[in-house]
Amino acid sequence: MIERSRRRALFIAYTFPPVGGAGVQRTTKFVKYLPQFGWDASVLTVSNPSVPVRDNSLCRDVPASTRIIRARTFEPSYAKKAALVSGGGVRGPRGLVRRVLGRAIAGCLQPDPQILWNVPAFLSGMRALRETRHDAIVASAPPFSSLLLGAALSGASNVPLVLDYRDEWDVSNRHWENRQLRGLSVALQRGMEKYALRRAGAVVATSPRSASQLEGLCRKAAAAPSVGHIFNGFDPDDFSDVPANGRRSSATLRLVYTGTLYNLASPEPLIRAIEMLAGARPDLADRIELVLAGRRAAEQAQQVARIASVCRLEAYDYVSHPEAIALMHSADVLCLLLSGLPGAERVIPAKLFEYIASQKPILAIAPPGDVWDVLRGHPSAFMRSPQDLRGISEWLVRAIENGVRVPDATKVDTQPFNRRRQAEHLAFVLDNLVSDAQSERCRIPEEAPCSA
Repeated sequence: MIERSRRRALFIAYTFPPVGGAGVQRTTKFVKYLPQFGWDASVLTVSNPSVPVRDNSLCRDVPASTRIIRARTFEPSYAKKAALVSGGGVRGPRGLVRRVLGRAIAGCLQPDPQILWNVPAFLSGMRALRETRHDAIVASAPPFSSLLLGAALSGASNVPLVLDYRDEWDVSNRHWENRQLRGLSVALQRGMEKYALRRAGAVVATSPRSASQLEGLCRKAAAAPSVGHIFNGFDPDDFSDVPANGRRSSATLRLVYTGTLYNLASPEPLIRAIEMLAGARPDLADRIELVLAGRRAAEQAQQVARIASVCRLEAYDYVSHPEAIALMHSADVLCLLLSGLPGAERVIPAKLFEYIASQKPILAIAPPGDVWDVLRGHPSAFMRSPQDLRGISEWLVRAIENGVRVPDATKVDTQPFNRRRQAEHLAFVLDNLVSDAQSERCRIPEEAPCSA
């Protein structure tokens, strides 16, 4: 524990327990471990979140000392939002009218429907800032309206601001479900992002290439925050009660993927590679056990349905975080899927670090970029491009016939990705942001000094 007067940060996190999903964990783990480095946390979040999944198991990571401020949003439920955009499955003229109406409403809600939370959240946030001294504000996005909320609160209170980009704004808009923007919406959101960047004292990304991209955006916006990256990570506490080896049978190759399937994380390359294998060696395809756990967008659900007749398929909807960890440990190989789309080379799915911590072999089907850089030192990681269907298929043949080497735990350096280490890194950023208030600049090192 750092011996000095304690400081407090106000986190703006629309997605926070009991909301589920990988994006929730970054803020939650920061809040869990920051008190060890002299920073207590308040969290401004939503009381009636319009989200697809919930996971009460994540609540146990929130320290009792955390002050949670919940403000209501005016959004409709997630199901109603989805129905508006899709037309609710209604065919003919009525369905068309619904879809046009849904898109018109979505076009008015810039940058995202969560903007309907910002006014109640601003009022609640200002009340919290008046009642309790806060030394910094950390706005986590997506949703990107939270960056605007952070900028507004920082401007009204003069409390320094950190923008934590879990995803890049433009990459998310290109690939999220129902978020393909055009023309005026794109221009408007670029202006919104510039406003937030100009208000920020520090900007944090989740990968080196993403940080470099954001640095370029700051220059274009004539903004002067310090920019750096803090990886996502894994929490050793999440792995303490899981058996070390969950291998079931040498007769099959059990491939496990956990997480949402959508445009940016498409199973199509893996499925086509398995289909290619089945065409040449149906006996080997029958020995593949593919496990998919997580929500699936409509297009990806159709792709998954296609593979059910080719190999053994185990498909789950959203599972709790402990259940996802248990599934990882049941795998022969953990599969990471990242589509070959523009910007994907700068994305590192958060699950990758839990894959590393599980000490299992990893098949990463991803474009060369930050994912490949992270895995280069891993003794049992196999990287293939999404376009390399033959290479994926040939790798599967070798894995089924010869097995896959389990990594030696002593040769896998997991410490750089420990959530406690990442919280220490953020504490270092916050300390510099606060202590350098006169110049309104802080520095973000490549690695925080480790006190462990």
